[in-house]
Amino acid sequence: MLATPAFYLLILMFAMGVFSGLMIASNASLIGQSMFGFSSAAFVAPKVTASLAAANNGDFTKAFYVAIAVVLLGLGLSLVYALRKSATKLATETVR
Repeated sequence: MLATPAFYLLILMFAMGVFSGLMIASNASLIGQSMFGFSSAAFVAPKVTASLAAANNGDFTKAFYVAIAVVLLGLGLSLVYALRKSATKLATETVR
């Protein structure tokens, strides 16, 4: 049984299947967190947009301004997070 090439092919296929499953399982928390953000935004954004349009007699201009402000806020927070992360990494490398 160990001398056949089919055995080693079967073991290789098994290992590839196991390792890919373990990789997905290790990233499941990150995937779940990002999907929660997307799904909550998909639920809230239309309601906010509709209420802003209803308050302005069907004009979506203020809704677009709110969307631009939210995007800029998210971009700013992402940049602050990236800068803090790189500063922390630099500080830990300097201490060593």
